[in-house]
Order: sequence, then structure tokens, then C-alpha cells
Amino acid sequence: MDQVDALAADAHHLCAFGQWYYKAAHPPQILRQSLFATLESQHRYMHDAARALLQTPPGDSRAQAYLQFAEASRRLILSLRQLIRALLVDHFSTDPLTGIANRQQMQTQLQKAIFHALEEGHPACLALTDIDHFKRVNDDHGHETGDAVLRTFAALLQKSLRENDRVYRYGGEEFLIFLDHLDISRAEAVLERMRAQIAEAPITPSDRMASLTITASFGVAQVVEGEPLRALIRRADEALYEAKKAGRNRVRVWGDPPEPQP
Repeated sequence: MDQVDALAADAHHLCAFGQWYYKAAHPPQILRQSLFATLESQHRYMHDAARALLQTPPGDSRAQAYLQFAEASRRLILSLRQLIRALLVDHFSTDPLTGIANRQQMQTQLQKAIFHALEEGHPACLALTDIDHFKRVNDDHGHETGDAVLRTFAALLQKSLRENDRVYRYGGEEFLIFLDHLDISRAEAVLERMRAQIAEAPITPSDRMASLTITASFGVAQVVEGEPLRALIRRADEALYEAKKAGRNRVRVWGDPPEPQP
């Protein structure tokens, strides 16, 4: 950028960084938008300081203007580093296909959430769910359609949850849900509503395909004090197995007697 551009009122749009930011950069998720906004304001402030420095004649005032420009540059660099760290965290803790938290992030967050629930003395439950007959979707329509179904399924789960609940991609078409401040009967009711909404929601993978409908099975278990996380997940998984064994497209609570076979 030459001096004429640096003096322009929209210099922050004209530099290489500004052209990238205003034309190509997009926050990867809503949680990062505040970091992008901070970066924008720091970048604009640096250009304002540079303009003031170029317009200040030599002397004591120019030395002060230079110090202000140097401080503005330092703040911009700090904002960039903070954004880079946040993006790296997103990269390693977010499932790239569905955009939700992955299994690695689940381990840390769930331990904290369960500890908090037990410490506060309120109930919490953990559920496992997966898409019924998902292999048929891939076999009949291809993996691109299967990916679209997984993205939509994850979005439906997130949309159905409350603020303090969490959902993670556990593996393949299987997702883990943490339901805070709910005992097992209320958790079952929440999951039943979720199951019905999924069964009624048409999925349109692309403009070239007709809508698909899917169903999902759920298994849920309540948090118990002193139980390791892996044991809690295993109980939810056993309940999910019972839901599938009973015919799929249903919610099963761990410990309930198996449904009679037809």
C-alpha cells in the first residue's frame, strides 16, 4: 500500500489484510464472531493511527503519534494471535462434517458438566442416539447424501436442545447428548419429543433429490454419583441397543424391562 492509499479514509479496506477480511473472511461459528469484531476494530484503529502519523509534521508530536501507531499495531497482533488460537481449538475440537463438538472435546466438557451437576445436587442424564438404517442411505443414495443427512440430523438435535444441554458426534451416525437439570422421566419425555420431530422432518440432500425421511433410536441413563463416565456411556449404549432390538424409532431408558418380542 502506498502513502496515498494509507491516507485514505477507507485504508483499512484497501490493504491486503482488509481485502481478505471484508471479502473472504467469515467467522466459522457464532462463538467466534466477537473475536472477528475485535480484530476488525483493532485493524481500523491501526490504520487511523497510521494516517495520523503520516499527517503529523516532524517533532515531539510525531514521536507521540509513532508511539500510538506502535501500540495500535501491537494490539492488532495480539488480536490476531487470539483468533488463531481460537481457530485451532475449533479445528481440533469440532467435527468438520456436522460442525458440532467432537469426541475429544466431549471428554473434557462432560467430566466438568457431570461434576457440576453432582456438586450442585441437581439431576442430569446422558443419551446416545443414532440414525436408524443409516447404511441403507449410503448404499441407496451415496455417501454425499449420507453426509447431508448427518449434517441435518446434527442440526435437528442442536435445535431441540436447551441452553445448558450439549450434543457431540460420538462416531459414525451416533451422537451423544447431555441433558442437564433433568431426571430420567423428564429426559425420556424430552427425547421422545426429539424423536418425533426427527421422524416428521423431511431432509432434502440436494436440489436433484426428493426429500428423505429418517428415524432415530435413543438410549438414556441418569447420572449416578461415583460412576465413571465410561460406565455411564455404557449404560446409555445398552439402552440404545434395547431400543434398536425392540424395533428402532423409539426411546429406551436404561434399566427398564425389555419389550416383549412379537
